[in-house]
Amino acid sequence: MKKLILVILGCIFSNMSIGQQVNVEKEIIHDHYYLTKVEGKFGLTDLEGNVIIPNEYESLDFSNGSSGLSVKEGKVGLIDICGKIIIPNIYDKLDFSNGSLGYSLMNGKVGVIDRQGEILIPNEYESIKFDGNVGVSMKNGKYGIVLLTGEIILPNEYSSIELKKDEVIVVKDNKEIFLSREEVFSK
Repeated sequence: MKKLILVILGCIFSNMSIGQQVNVEKEIIHDHYYLTKVEGKFGLTDLEGNVIIPNEYESLDFSNGSSGLSVKEGKVGLIDICGKIIIPNIYDKLDFSNGSLGYSLMNGKVGVIDRQGEILIPNEYESIKFDGNVGVSMKNGKYGIVLLTGEIILPNEYSSIELKKDEVIVVKDNKEIFLSREEVFSK
């Protein structure tokens, strides 16, 4: 019986690493926090060592302020420096390089989202190219016009759309149609 207990205890302790040290890398950010890396995962602590964000992210980037892009299980989201998840880690890519509004990519479809997590344009387009607040969108191989507010100005039913200074040129059924910008945007 003693041998059986010793064998069981030996099996238990052989799977445990008593006194094993974990390598913790730290970098001070925003003068009040440590960005930590433990076993390849990133998290955030305050200077006293209190965990704010657990070390469960492949990447955390707070270089643009008090909210940062996070990558978890290969998906991108946005988390604030207090640990509040603003945008869940469900996107393939988020790009806020133009400021407070960003492109989101999910399952090969593009949308627009703001840094507060409000979806302005859902991820249903193959592409969107903006000129100011006006975007030429492509959906199912057809072009349309959408505003940053999400309002659809022209549905995605055109072969091409070109925005000019004073006019919009659309092609539908191989016919080029010239519209004044005022006519398009006063709808």
